[in-house]
Amino acid sequence: MKMLFCLLFSAVLSGVLPAAAAELPEIVYVSPGGSGSRTGADPENACASIAAAWELAAPGGTVFVAPGVYADQSLVITAGNGGREGKVKKLIGRKGADGYPRFTANWEKQEPSKGRDFIQLRKGASHIEIDGFLVTDYREGVMGFGDNSSLVIRNCDFTRIRDGIYLNGGTGIRIENCTMTGFSKRGVRLQGGITQAVVRSVISDAGGREFATEKFQMCFGTGGVKGTIDSDIRFEDCVARNAYDDAGDKYWNADGFCAEANTRSITWVNCRAFDCTDGGWDIKTRNAVLINCIALRNKRNFRIWGDAELRNCLGGYAEKRGGSGTEAGLHVCGGGRAAAVGCTFIGNAIAVDADQKGEARLAACLIAPTTTAAAAFTAETEAKVAGLDTCRLLTPEETAEALPQASAGRDGIGTAFDAPPGEKAGYRNRGTE
Repeated sequence: MKMLFCLLFSAVLSGVLPAAAAELPEIVYVSPGGSGSRTGADPENACASIAAAWELAAPGGTVFVAPGVYADQSLVITAGNGGREGKVKKLIGRKGADGYPRFTANWEKQEPSKGRDFIQLRKGASHIEIDGFLVTDYREGVMGFGDNSSLVIRNCDFTRIRDGIYLNGGTGIRIENCTMTGFSKRGVRLQGGITQAVVRSVISDAGGREFATEKFQMCFGTGGVKGTIDSDIRFEDCVARNAYDDAGDKYWNADGFCAEANTRSITWVNCRAFDCTDGGWDIKTRNAVLINCIALRNKRNFRIWGDAELRNCLGGYAEKRGGSGTEAGLHVCGGGRAAAVGCTFIGNAIAVDADQKGEARLAACLIAPTTTAAAAFTAETEAKVAGLDTCRLLTPEETAEALPQASAGRDGIGTAFDAPPGEKAGYRNRGTE
C-alpha cells in the first residue's frame, strides 16, 4: 500500500495523471465547431461543445462561449459537476456583432412534448450562473429538476419553445433581463418549493393563438405542485403579453401572471400584463402585493382568489375575446379579499366585480367609464364593496375631460392615465419603485 501511494504521488507531481485526477482549469473556451486541439485551454484551441467544456471546468470556473451558431447542443448539469458554496460555476456567452451565441434545435409546437432541452439542471445542481444566450426551437430552455439553489439566469432570449425557464424547487434564484417569445406552455415557471426568488426585467410574450397548441398557456406561472409551498418571490419590471386559450363556449383560460393556492408572499412591482384571454393577474396567493402594476385589455385585468393588496395600479379596457364569464377591471372571486388603494379602473364594462364569496375594499380609487353602457359594479357587487365614499366615480364625459390622453391602445407608459392635478383619487405613474 505504501509503495502504491508513493507511485501515485510521483505521478501527480510529474503530470502523468490525466487532468480529471489533477486540478481542473478555471477557464475553458468554446467556439462553433471548435478550433486547434479542442482542449478549451484558450480561444485558439476551443472546445466544440458546451457539454465538453463544462466537464473540464472546475467548480468556481467559467466556460466562455464565442458568438456564432450552435446546432443541436445540450448541457446536463448534475450536483456533481455544478458549482459549490462560494464557487459559482459560470456559463457565459460572449456578445459579437450579431449578438450573443445562438443555439438552435428542432422543437415544433405541433408536438410540444417532444424535442431537446437546452440546459437541464438535475436534482441538487446549484451555485450556477448562465448568462448571454439566444435559444431557439428547444423544448425547454432551462429545466430544473429540484433543489436547484443559488442560480442566476440573465441576458437570455428564448424563442419558439415549450417553457422558457422551468424550475422545480430551490432557493436564492435570480432571473434577469430575459425574453420569452412564442411558447406553448410557460415563459417562466416556478414551482415545487421555490423560495427567495427575484424575477427582474423579463418580457414574456406567449405569441397568442399561433402558439396556443397546449392548454393553460401562461406567461409567468407560480406554484401548483401539491405538498409544496412557493414563497417570498418578487417580480420587478416584468411584462406579460398574449396568453391565449380557445375553449369554445366554455371558460377561456390563459393568464399573464398566475399564482396558485400554494403560494405565499409574492410581490409584483412595476409589472404589466396585456391582451390575455383570461387574467392579466390570476392569483390565489396569500399575502400578495401589487405595486404600480398595469393590466390592459385582458378579460379580467386583476383576478383575485386569495388575499391581495393593490397599490397605485391601473386596470383598463377589459376585453372578452370569447367563452363564458364577464370581463372586469378587478374581479374578486372564490372567497378572495382584495384591497385596492389609489388605483384607476378605466374603460371596463364592469369596473369591480365580486362574486358571492369575494370581497373588495377600495380607498382613493378612480372609477372611469368610457361608455354609458359600462357599470361601476354589478348589482350584486356594490353591496360588498367597502370604501366607496373615499373614491371618485366619473361619468364618461368626466372621464374624457379628466383623462384626455387615455386610450385602449396605450401600454400604460407615461402619464396618459395619471389622475389630473388636484385629484386625490386614482393611479399615477411612479416610475420605478
